[in-house]
Amino acid sequence: MEQRPPWKRQPISFFFDQSDRRDWINAVTTMFLAHKKQRRTFREIAFADKKLAPHLPFQAADMVACRLRAITEFWVDGDSSKIWAKLDEALFKSTFAFFNKHKEEVFRAYLRGELHHH
Repeated sequence: MEQRPPWKRQPISFFFDQSDRRDWINAVTTMFLAHKKQRRTFREIAFADKKLAPHLPFQAADMVACRLRAITEFWVDGDSSKIWAKLDEALFKSTFAFFNKHKEEVFRAYLRGELHHH
């Protein structure tokens, strides 16, 4: 039996900002319910006040920052048991593709000291 990575089994909830637009809410709900039938991990959908827990905003940029922080901690601690290669590959695919396509330019810019944090 093949074991799936643990992140593929985690429940997923979708939280959207409150809205008075019934057409938008209905469209989002319809799509969620259609996909929920195919994906057991889809748990709930909510249109909630983003200022109240547990519906505090958690955007894709937050997820990337959280994952980068975790990867850095694992690297510093020397703990490779918490590395999820497939998740990280999916999450950072476009970044890796950019660097692979422009690696010589990026490396030359690095050597010239042109890559720095603002």
